[in-house]
Amino acid sequence: MSVTRIVVLVLVVTFGAGAALTAAGMVRRGPLSFIGWRDATFTADKVLVPQRAAEPVLQVAVPWRSARYCPEELTVQIVETPVTVVVGPVYQRHPRFGVTQSCEGAAAVAGVAYLAVPLHAPVGSRRVVKPDGEELPVVGR
Repeated sequence: MSVTRIVVLVLVVTFGAGAALTAAGMVRRGPLSFIGWRDATFTADKVLVPQRAAEPVLQVAVPWRSARYCPEELTVQIVETPVTVVVGPVYQRHPRFGVTQSCEGAAAVAGVAYLAVPLHAPVGSRRVVKPDGEELPVVGR
């Protein structure tokens, strides 16, 4: 095998592997999953429960600075017990560059973004708290 063929083969393998890792990073997989993404953490201000008390959904409200947001970029961890619903921090992971993801967005209302979170059971009379035990205001109960 000639030196030229070896060099070409090494270049093809190197560029191919780099392209594969970059593509995996863009879809948030693999060792380069953080490329092109920014993370932010927010604390819930309050929660809203549906008017139909039997509906197992919680609307988590977080302060928001811009007019629109992408609900798909927001996640929150909820821990349910028989007596409490613990609302963890709200995490946002959004692209640094607009070409990686498109979003029609939802409008923030009076500087607040709302995230609908399914529960295993309706809130009912359970306390809704932050992870540190501080009670969250519940609207609609």
